[in-house]
Amino acid sequence: MNYTTIKIPESTHKLIKDLCLLSNISQQKLIYDSLQDYKKKIFWEKCNIAYSESENIADQDDLNLYENTLMDGIDDEY
Repeated sequence: MNYTTIKIPESTHKLIKDLCLLSNISQQKLIYDSLQDYKKKIFWEKCNIAYSESENIADQDDLNLYENTLMDGIDDEY
């Protein structure tokens, strides 16, 4: 596996070290797992936004479909 170096603030490095000590995992695994979780979070946020937008469109289409049903000339039977 290839490795690379990135520059991070000392406070971030300290946080990584502290979390690794608490969870008993390597720094590489902590960073990898955290990034994977962040990737999933972004995915689900986008899914939720897309779903809510499509739901709003579907609701509006349903409202448009039934907008004139009460003026169809048929008496209510209830």
